[in-house]
Amino acid sequence: MKRIIFYLMGLVFISLGATSIMTSEMGAGAWDAVVVGLANKFGFTPGNWIMIIGFIIMLINAYLTKEKIDFYAFLTNFTIGIFIDAWLFLVFSNVILSSLALQGLLFTFGFLTIVIGAGIYLQADFAPSPVDNLMLSVHKRFRLSMGRARLICEAIALTLALMVSGPIYIGTFIIAFTIGPCIQISIKEINKLYQRLG
Repeated sequence: MKRIIFYLMGLVFISLGATSIMTSEMGAGAWDAVVVGLANKFGFTPGNWIMIIGFIIMLINAYLTKEKIDFYAFLTNFTIGIFIDAWLFLVFSNVILSSLALQGLLFTFGFLTIVIGAGIYLQADFAPSPVDNLMLSVHKRFRLSMGRARLICEAIALTLALMVSGPIYIGTFIIAFTIGPCIQISIKEINKLYQRLG
């Protein structure tokens, strides 16, 4: 039960953080920029595109690792897609940021919320998202370090985001270069709470 609570709570935080960053107009994370760009160019919602892209990445992961499709990963992707659309249309639909300072505050809030959410969700050790699995698949298939595998995946996402005119701005690069170490700190600190809860 504890795992399920942490899993769902983490996804709520991650989706809230991602939606906050999208709304801030400071530049979304590379994969989020892809789905926003696709939504703006072809219709559907960002959450719908998260599900579609996630399914495609699942197929790629299965091909790279020569293993069965991890349908549990799609559960995580599907849940995040639902939550992101809910935040976007129920909370952030009428938000107008009148100054750069407000944009920066919302971006910072979103960044910290994702960091905390990832730390919570990863405690459950259940159904990592297709994007998370992609890094592991590249790492295994091409025998690269995790750092290089992550860099390749981010570069692919950034290229796709540019192709669909996704929201690439300074925040995109802040996320790319700092969120990994911040999440590692979050995992360590939240694990202490997780262990105390029994």
